[in-house]
Amino acid sequence: MRNKFIFLIGALCTLLLAACSSPKPGTPEFVQKQEVEKQSAAVKNVEKSISKAPAWILNPPQDANAIYTTGEGVSPRMQLAIDIAEGVARRDLAVRLGGVVSTKITQFAEQTGTAADLDVQDAISSATKTVAVDKNVGGYVRDKVELMSEGSNYKAFVLLKLPIGEANKVAADQIKKSKVLDTKLRASKAFQDLEQEIEAARKR
Repeated sequence: MRNKFIFLIGALCTLLLAACSSPKPGTPEFVQKQEVEKQSAAVKNVEKSISKAPAWILNPPQDANAIYTTGEGVSPRMQLAIDIAEGVARRDLAVRLGGVVSTKITQFAEQTGTAADLDVQDAISSATKTVAVDKNVGGYVRDKVELMSEGSNYKAFVLLKLPIGEANKVAADQIKKSKVLDTKLRASKAFQDLEQEIEAARKR
C-alpha cells in the first residue's frame, strides 16, 4: 500500500512538472513553441514529398535526340493537377527550345560567315526570344505522368519530351519568318540539308 502511494505521488509530480514546463497560451513562449512546431511539420512534409517524388523529376533523362522538361502541379482535381504540371513543363520547354534554336541558327550563320553581322545577331536574338516566350510549344509528347496525394489534393508530376527533329522545324520556321535570316542563311548547305531532313521526316 505504501509503495502504491509513493508511485501515485511520483506520477502526480511528473504531471505537475510537465504542466509547469508547458508555456501558457497567449504568452510569447507559447507563440514561439507553436512556430517551432509549425516549421518542424513543414520540414517533415517537404522531406516526405521529396522521398515520394519520381527520380526523373530531379534528374530528367539526358538525350542527344530529345529535350526533356518536368513540371509539378497540385489541385483538388486530378486532371487539373496534371494540366498545371504540364503547363509548368511547357513553359520550361519553351525556354530550353529557345536556346536550342539560337544555337542552331548561330551554327548556320558561322557556316555562311555572317555570325559577326549585327543584323544577323539581332535577328537571332529576336527569334530566340520569340520561341522562349511562346508557351504554346507544339511537337512534344507527354512521356510520363505520376500522381500522389498531398493532404486532400492531388499532386502531379509530368515529364515532357520534344524530339530534336521538332526543334529543328522550329529553327527552320524562325529563319523563314525573318527577312534577314532567310536572305543570309537560306543559301547555306547546312540549312538546305536541314530542310531536306525535315521534308523526309514528314513523308514517313
